Amino acid sequence: MWFDEVFTLKFSNVGGIIYEDRSDGDAEPDDHKSTISVTGDDSAFYSYQESDTSAMGIEKSESEWDESGSIETFYVLNMNIVDAVKAYGINEKLFPTWVPEGFTLDYVKVTRDYFYNQTDFMANYLHEDGVREFAVSSRTLTEGQDGSIIEKDDRPVEKYTVNNVDWYVMHNLSRVNAAAMIGSREVSFWGDVSVDEMKQIIDSVYEGV
Repeated sequence: MWFDEVFTLKFSNVGGIIYEDRSDGDAEPDDHKSTISVTGDDSAFYSYQESDTSAMGIEKSESEWDESGSIETFYVLNMNIVDAVKAYGINEKLFPTWVPEGFTLDYVKVTRDYFYNQTDFMANYLHEDGVREFAVSSRTLTEGQDGSIIEKDDRPVEKYTVNNVDWYVMHNLSRVNAAAMIGSREVSFWGDVSVDEMKQIIDSVYEGV
């Protein structure tokens, strides 16, 4: 759904989309869970072991953790985002294999939510002019959950369908955004590119399909 200034997607388990049932309230994988302590105000804090990605061939930075101790963030040091997603065994086509001329990869970031057993990805690209940038991300949504709020201006949203996936392309002043639901993942691209370039970026997601 969208209005003049914002756009958001919502994940719904309709049409054969499969998602993880977390109705038991405990989705933490046992091999990562270490200890749980509960403070006097009933706030739970978790302690997990840092991800060991060596078996996947991923070299990573030191991990950072959120205040709850259940969300880990680190940077991938030796792969682009397409290869990092493959290393995690994710087969969906999520990210582009092409970006406009002048952009080079700045970083790839992985976020692991151990409580919900979710892995999200983000990559940022910088232009050689030192001003422009472009970014891509995927975020896992649960049933009925609203996606990110994407800022846009009052120009119309364009639906661009590729490989049976509906992408929504929109303007935010000088920047262009694109968003799609791929399975239970909200995939977003945004940055200092034209609409035609954004469509080429989306097309490259399905290169070879």
